[in-house]
Amino acid sequence: MYKNYEARHIFMAIAIGILVISPFLLLPLPTFIATNMHGTEGWVVFVPGKAYLLYALGFLFLFVSSLVLFILNLSKVAKISSVIAVLISVAFFMSAVQKYTVLADDSITFRESIWTDRHTYAWNEVDNVKFNLAAKGFPVYEFQFKDGAEMTLPENGHIRIMRTVIERKLKEYDVEISKKYY
Repeated sequence: MYKNYEARHIFMAIAIGILVISPFLLLPLPTFIATNMHGTEGWVVFVPGKAYLLYALGFLFLFVSSLVLFILNLSKVAKISSVIAVLISVAFFMSAVQKYTVLADDSITFRESIWTDRHTYAWNEVDNVKFNLAAKGFPVYEFQFKDGAEMTLPENGHIRIMRTVIERKLKEYDVEISKKYY
């Protein structure tokens, strides 16, 4: 009886490759994709931590799809399971791509998930901003817009560099900034 060991081992190599490369891609890939898709005219594109988690789960399911083909020796069940894992991976990647915030000269644009609409507000539509320095982790900007919508923006390293630009833009439009230190 002939067994196709060579094809099976190719999927093992692919699984190992995904496992080795994905941690290195996980750091720059979400910001790179969000910048190229959504932030071509913005100062900074912020990708929330949840998007990084979704990318990680996408890579995990890609790894699992190849590993299943190796472990189950390219059987019919393995092929079906692998296709399902790839589809789940694609769903995670598509959802991750839709989580972003873009700060630009004329507007703030954000989308919280694949299921919500893209929101774009001009700087003059910002009602007030609370800057919470006492938040656990990074300090947090809490934007409240005139239509009642809200957006939170953690001040990570990318946003911290832009702090003076953000505050200057808010002062330009006479937006109240309240800072909370405790």
